[in-house]
Amino acid sequence: MTGKGFLHSTAALLTAIGTLLAALVALGVFLVGEGVLFKGGSGGDAGRPGGEVEFEKKLGREGTSGIELDGESGITRNPGNNGDIVFYESTELLGSYAGTIIEWKGEKQPTQKDCADLLETHGHTGTYPIEIGGRFCVRSSGGRTAFLAVISNGEEYQVSVWKKG
Repeated sequence: MTGKGFLHSTAALLTAIGTLLAALVALGVFLVGEGVLFKGGSGGDAGRPGGEVEFEKKLGREGTSGIELDGESGITRNPGNNGDIVFYESTELLGSYAGTIIEWKGEKQPTQKDCADLLETHGHTGTYPIEIGGRFCVRSSGGRTAFLAVISNGEEYQVSVWKKG
């Protein structure tokens, strides 16, 4: 058979591949925006909670270290394995040494009230595996409510702290 079919032409093949790639990109953008990928809320910003925050910071992982949420200048590093949020390098866990923590499993990003209510009934000083897309409500030792999102490859975190009160 010597007839040329649709995929036998170089131009047609390249057009088909380009169309397929465009469709996959559009699907990915849609899924991120809907919060299906990265467990984010609407708008595709997986690390930010609902409501107005007082302090916000994107942090990289630095071995075993803590994060303090009650400082005058906001979110600060606390070397060693103490702080309101602690990353344990040898075990790939995160938890709270000085405050309480609970995993957020809601479909949408939490508000301050959502986290405060969940921490009141279920907050503890336990640990959780560090997994991409993990989301956590945290209560600092000074009583602040915060939200932690594990983003990137598990080596980058978004921390948001709401105003106390």
